Amino acid sequence: MKAIKIKKSYDVAFSPDSETIVTLGRDVSFWSINKRTKNWSCHPLSHPSRCTISPDGTKIAVKNTSGKIVLLDPLNGALIDTFSTVALGEGSNLYFSSDSQFILDGSWGGVLACRNASTGEVAWHREFSHEMICWVDSDSTRRYVFTEHNPKAIGRYDSPADSYLMKWIWPIGEPSPEKVVLGVPFLRKSQVSPKGDRVAVVYGAPPRTLAVLDLGDSHTIWTTQIDQGGSGTGLCWSPDANYLALTVSNGVVVFEGETGTRRRSFELDFPCAVCYSPNGKLLALGSWKEGFIVDIQTN
Repeated sequence: MKAIKIKKSYDVAFSPDSETIVTLGRDVSFWSINKRTKNWSCHPLSHPSRCTISPDGTKIAVKNTSGKIVLLDPLNGALIDTFSTVALGEGSNLYFSSDSQFILDGSWGGVLACRNASTGEVAWHREFSHEMICWVDSDSTRRYVFTEHNPKAIGRYDSPADSYLMKWIWPIGEPSPEKVVLGVPFLRKSQVSPKGDRVAVVYGAPPRTLAVLDLGDSHTIWTTQIDQGGSGTGLCWSPDANYLALTVSNGVVVFEGETGTRRRSFELDFPCAVCYSPNGKLLALGSWKEGFIVDIQTN
């Protein structure tokens, strides 16, 4: 399949059936992959930055840089609801529960909130003082949810503590979560593997390091140095965990999940996001300039 152009795409998310994809530029756009066309676009909020599609495929959730959240209808982009937020600032991505009934997200102010996706009512929240909640993730079953925590420096001359993950069992809240210490400095990005047994991390000052750690005891499975630009860090496991895609300077590199061997690369100006389709056949390459969807079975 010839690559499909998806224009500016700060963030990207496939539908559960891998047949459509939502992208964020100035507008929110929804594309048909088989037809290679844009179904619709809309502008429900300014500066959209995060997007996801519910597991049942009936809702698109979009968050902007101030933390505002909207729900859209995948059929036509119609606004379903707008949620007021207890969070301050953009913070993490948006995460749907397995039954599509709840949305979980975190903030730069350390607030982790779980909302009812039908009413917007906050069903549960917890505050983590002097921390930023930068990512929400899960294994493929969505039974185990992982939140990425980045502590802030408390004193003027103090260095922040190392970042860590919290491992929760859904429904979130009880029992108490398990803290997973990563032991890496200056964490930039984390991504838990579909099996929930490993985590990929990008960390350090330039040149940065990509590493895969065992979530059982945080020992390092493999590491490699990477060259990244300033347009964002996109990181994504393939559904079978055999591959790991990462944005680097001027493109995207795909690594073997077990060894870190570089398997292939795609040239791309200003890369900022990367996402595998649920069926593992496609790879979306998000860019501040112009993104693409590539068929990784034929390209």
